[in-house]
Amino acid sequence: MKVSKNALADKLVYMTSFVIPLIFLPQIYVLVQSKTTAGISLLMLIFSALVQAIYLFKAIVSHQRALTVSVLSSLIPLNGVIILVIYYRYF
Repeated sequence: MKVSKNALADKLVYMTSFVIPLIFLPQIYVLVQSKTTAGISLLMLIFSALVQAIYLFKAIVSHQRALTVSVLSSLIPLNGVIILVIYYRYF
């Protein structure tokens, strides 16, 4: 049974979508433990979230379910980091 290139690509995107949130866990852990945001660029984080929001829009409009899952799995912890940076920096 042959698997199409598109189906293989979707499977790879689904697999990596579970890895992406894990990448953010060390940063979230350090932020919560140290309660300091030194060396973290809030502007870079916000621009990253905006770019990912554009990819999410494209994925939704073009009905690319795998890409939608992948981008959402990245946006959720990224927004968590942004919230923590804003909280610890300004409150």
